[in-house]
Amino acid sequence: MKIHINHLNNFINNRLNINDLSKVLFQLGHENEIDEDIIDIDITPNRGDCLSLNGIKRELTNFYKIKDDLKIYEKEIKELKLDFTNEAKEDCPHILFLLIEIEDIPLEYMPCLENYFKDLSIKKNNFFTDVSNYISYELGQPTHCYDFEKMGKRLVLERAKKESNFKALTNQEISLKQNDLVFTDGNEVINLAGVMGGRSTSCDTNSKKVLIECAFFQPEAIIGKSIKYDLNSEAAYKFERGVDPLMTEIALRRFIHIIEEHSKIKKLSIFKNISFPYQAKSIEKDKSRVEDILGFKIENNKFDEILNNLGFVASFDSANDILIPSFRSDIVDQNHIAEEIARIIGYDNIPPEDVKIPFNPTGSLKREENLKVYLADNGFNEVINYPFTSEETQNSICIDNPLDSNKAFLRTSLLHSLINNLEYNERRQKDSIKLFEISNLYGLEGSQNQSRKIGMIASGRIDHNYRDFNRFIDRDHMIKVLSGITDHDFYIQDISRSLVDSKSKTKIYYAEFNIEDINFKVKNKSIDKYVNFEETTFKEISEYPRIYRDLSFLVKDPSSIETLFKTLESFEEDILIERFIFDFYQDAKKNIIKIGYRFIFQSKEKTLTDLEVDKVINAIVKSSLTIDGIEIPGI
Repeated sequence: MKIHINHLNNFINNRLNINDLSKVLFQLGHENEIDEDIIDIDITPNRGDCLSLNGIKRELTNFYKIKDDLKIYEKEIKELKLDFTNEAKEDCPHILFLLIEIEDIPLEYMPCLENYFKDLSIKKNNFFTDVSNYISYELGQPTHCYDFEKMGKRLVLERAKKESNFKALTNQEISLKQNDLVFTDGNEVINLAGVMGGRSTSCDTNSKKVLIECAFFQPEAIIGKSIKYDLNSEAAYKFERGVDPLMTEIALRRFIHIIEEHSKIKKLSIFKNISFPYQAKSIEKDKSRVEDILGFKIENNKFDEILNNLGFVASFDSANDILIPSFRSDIVDQNHIAEEIARIIGYDNIPPEDVKIPFNPTGSLKREENLKVYLADNGFNEVINYPFTSEETQNSICIDNPLDSNKAFLRTSLLHSLINNLEYNERRQKDSIKLFEISNLYGLEGSQNQSRKIGMIASGRIDHNYRDFNRFIDRDHMIKVLSGITDHDFYIQDISRSLVDSKSKTKIYYAEFNIEDINFKVKNKSIDKYVNFEETTFKEISEYPRIYRDLSFLVKDPSSIETLFKTLESFEEDILIERFIFDFYQDAKKNIIKIGYRFIFQSKEKTLTDLEVDKVINAIVKSSLTIDGIEIPGI
């Protein structure tokens, strides 16, 4: 969400510095980027309450003195007689409609409205839609404006009973599905509820009499609809993350106030449809439990002050529960209260304590470490994947609140993840792939609904050396590796190439079995043989193609081989990422040796040209030919 610093300054007694603001927001858990006077805040999906100027202002109450002087229309509004039927009360428990007619359309906007469009470089539409967009930015409550003169006599909110065509505000032709939440005029759909209105009833630059819809929709009723129909909807983005159920009338009264600043109001009336009144929620006030979670003591007054500033109602003098504000639907237990306290205090300011965890490796851990060493010795690399998948089986456990709605199940096998790993590497031109993963798997049924397994997948060349370069991984190679791990029966599976989106044609082999079935006897080496954790750093993976160059060296004097190897290994070029011997032939009778060397080039910034690669190859050739007894046939 993008916010201009000047818009926040209207609510802060002391003028904000955007860099200081950025640091505070990071402390509060809101990642952000600065672009001159605009701060772009990355709001996590559970914090829909922060998707507004008002929401961010509320987050800052523990750090700055806030001026809470939002002006709204406070006079009584007469009742609107509207033929409206709510047939989706569970999806929309309360909804308000405001009928407003103005005398003249303003030619210019007041500063608060004008600066919104100017400062954030937002394109204007028409007066009522512009005010609606500003209200959404300011309060986080979407509203929708219908041109009242274009509407029918009825208005119905319902789950669509059949498929229908719908022309959105953006002129996109949408084929709505049965059961979509829609507004109709009794016959035709005029609004995809919570997502986007229809073209037929939209406001334009001449609209003076409008019906403003302001509703609370349950997130589950809206989620996924904008993606499904490829509609860019700011309203859906906010409804999906949850808006404040008590904001509807406040938003409409703020709407009226802004209209009143720009034009004389001729008619004004309101219709309220409340199916299920909002029920306030509370949580037990357990300060000692929060302190146990955080690991430090909190002053009584500080505990209350932090929560009260964030909109909770907490008083240390009272034994009552903490009243959760209507806009914080994400708060459900003491862990969430502890997180609120920690965010304000700052995680970096929490007093540190030494944590000493005794490490007595069990037989299972030693077995796994031995296994990793053994597989590394055989050219395998370990991968770690998320335990979630889109693959559903009869034994799959479905996650109630998945991080990714497309991966809502716990894995019952490692196969799908390892196929994805193999595909990722093949698409980046890796020609020797041997991977394994060790992980817990979970299922609904069986004598054990939790098991720890290893999955192994392999394809391509056996290795990058002259002995194995021209040999390819086959069933015999996998059997040889597995026979050193377990004497239990193991099944090696041939994986169909149709499951992998890459150009490689080599066969794929896969095996998966329980860690408990490992019974090999090897010397207990240390995994540190392969990884120096202190010196290990992240290496960016290039998305650009590789270029291969092969050179064949004719060695007439065997004593020159060591010099040749040192020369070839000494070349330090950023684009030269790998080199190895792929062929070695010795003719004892002629006393000559032929060595095939492969050089692999790749850039992290761009696609390399042949000219750039040839420049390095020419330097390698030139240096090699200065060595006595070394020739390169054809050069």
